[in-house]
Amino acid sequence: MTKSLLEHSLEGNRDDLILKTIQDILTEVFGEKSFRKMRQTMKQSYSLEWYEVPLKSDVFSSALRRILGSGSVIIEDLIIESLYFNLGLELRWKKGFSFPDYIAQLPSASRTVSRR
Repeated sequence: MTKSLLEHSLEGNRDDLILKTIQDILTEVFGEKSFRKMRQTMKQSYSLEWYEVPLKSDVFSSALRRILGSGSVIIEDLIIESLYFNLGLELRWKKGFSFPDYIAQLPSASRTVSRR
């Protein structure tokens, strides 16, 4: 089944919000220079292009874990909390859920309203 132009546009907004949120959190915590270095490492060592992160959140999560160690869990939690807040969604932490699970649950046709 082919997606309509509207569906592609809405998915783009979702993906843009995911990328912007990740960038905001990583830049806020580590600074712009470290954020750029992380992106470069993910591209070179994990073959993960920045625009692919929303679709390959499992690869992003693994790469972040290898780069930051156990502290990556805190960063992932900050990203998830910010995403759900900005989308106006209620976040319910679930046992056994990981970063990619929460990303996968985000609605494709989100009503994106920035609250920052």
